[in-house]
Amino acid sequence: MDPRVSRKALQAAISRDPEDIESRLLMSRMLMDDHSPKKALALLEQIISLDPGNAEAWLKVGLCWGMALLENLPSSEIWGEEKDEELMAENSLHALEKAIEFDPELVGAYNAMARIYMIRGQEDEAIELFTQSLQIDPTQLDVVDELQEITGSPA
Repeated sequence: MDPRVSRKALQAAISRDPEDIESRLLMSRMLMDDHSPKKALALLEQIISLDPGNAEAWLKVGLCWGMALLENLPSSEIWGEEKDEELMAENSLHALEKAIEFDPELVGAYNAMARIYMIRGQEDEAIELFTQSLQIDPTQLDVVDELQEITGSPA
């Protein structure tokens, strides 16, 4: 993200153009970086209503819902309230599946899904998703390491 793009500039762009998807994506990323998934989700839902097939928006929705799980933080710290872990995982997986549906080569969605499956103790599903991700982009050394850690053998 261009560090020169300020929140004020993005907010102004969003206010000026109700269909400015790129500014909404950038702002949602800033909000996610600030651990504010609830605010980011509001923007992402606007994007999806404008462009239901926007794979990047679906990926970000999945990451918002999975944020507390993936970063091992209490849901109250991320959401300002207690959230059911299973609900967060299900919402995250649903959105990540949509992201893959609209962009079958979106490795970030495969990797996030695999990590959520690992958290849930579903290693076989995680292995399958990490393997699919590596078939798309074999240069992901972090994924190679994770897969090797799960399986106990080189990926």
